[in-house]
Amino acid sequence: MYKVSVVTPFHNVDMNMFQKCADGMRCQTIGFENIEWIIVVHNCEPHFLPLLTEMFKNDHNVIIKELYDGLHTPASPRNHGMQFVTTPYLGFLDADDSYTPECLEVASREMAETQSQVVTFRREYELEKESLHPHTEKVAWNQTEWRIVMDRKDFQLDKMFTGLWPFSTSRLFDVAFLRKHNLMFSKDVLWVEDVWHTGMCLMLADRVCYLPQFIGYHYFINSGSIIQNKKKSMEELYECFRSANIIIDDLEKMGVDTNDTANTLFSLLTQYYLGSDLTVEQRRTLCDMARPYLERLRKMPPSKIHTPEECYLSYHLSKEVLGNPENPLASPTLKDEQNGWSDMMEILRNNSSTDYGLRYHFDQVETLADYQRLVPMSNYEDYKRLLDLQANIGESGILTTVPTRQYLINAKGQLVPCTDHHLLP
Repeated sequence: MYKVSVVTPFHNVDMNMFQKCADGMRCQTIGFENIEWIIVVHNCEPHFLPLLTEMFKNDHNVIIKELYDGLHTPASPRNHGMQFVTTPYLGFLDADDSYTPECLEVASREMAETQSQVVTFRREYELEKESLHPHTEKVAWNQTEWRIVMDRKDFQLDKMFTGLWPFSTSRLFDVAFLRKHNLMFSKDVLWVEDVWHTGMCLMLADRVCYLPQFIGYHYFINSGSIIQNKKKSMEELYECFRSANIIIDDLEKMGVDTNDTANTLFSLLTQYYLGSDLTVEQRRTLCDMARPYLERLRKMPPSKIHTPEECYLSYHLSKEVLGNPENPLASPTLKDEQNGWSDMMEILRNNSSTDYGLRYHFDQVETLADYQRLVPMSNYEDYKRLLDLQANIGESGILTTVPTRQYLINAKGQLVPCTDHHLLP
């Protein structure tokens, strides 16, 4: 009998990329022969099935199934593959990703030892392009601990549902538990379906286990993914907004405070909305779908997971853009962001405790208008005495929190202070 099962949806994946996925499976320390690998060929072009059949012709533990249903998410092939699972434990692996060598051995061992229904491990990521956004999990757990086990009576929901928490692929599930509660992927959620499924699993489990230190999954972030592709048709956007509403409603019914999740989802939806070609009528339709959820949205508190800039943007931008379908580009927050607001706020936040930052109340700045109101126009003469204190006496903490390492001299003979960050290029 196999020890663990893995279900992989396969949709027209580059075979060189899939070879890395297969290599990762063959290198599992639990032993490839102990893994039941169910690959679901989903709406593929005809030449892929013969390639896969040939690739695994000598591997009796690899089960290849076909599914042609016209759907465009991994939910339906995952559900299809789950029907054929014969082992106690189940993992989901995307065909362009891979497990780290010890993943299935460690995760299945921890699940058995802790008698948990869900074991969560960490995921590293690789970007296809530097311009892509690394949607991956950060955690609020104490990462000096190897194992954190919680029973239902002491679930820490504020940590379980904070940040980008929902990936089904960086978890192992107890199969008997999934079948007892009929925990398939929702047929109604056609965007970020992992959020719904993982949320339901966590809230129905009697015990869950987190492994804050263990990296078990290698996540390849490609530009063609549903999340990364910002330009969408109205039909696609409608399904995205509808899916977000279902996720929020169903999680709230389970007792989850969805504010963090809703902020994250609507931040993504706002990016899609701005990046797509829509008529005014179409924008009104989407705004009407979002309005009840935006009305009860609260600004997230800054944390190790969310910077103050992210908290501000996710709250204000969604409300301003989706609240004005006639002219979404009129959003003051959007205009500030296009004019470098995020970069400015990072500089102010990092230097708010300097003498200059304290004098001009950097900690009170939230918008470009705040900066213009609080910080006066200046020229080199306003800084010369401060630079003399630094250069001639060795004073610090006047203009920047980090030390000035060197001074460049410009064509006018003026000192230009440089930190390590400035000198790095």
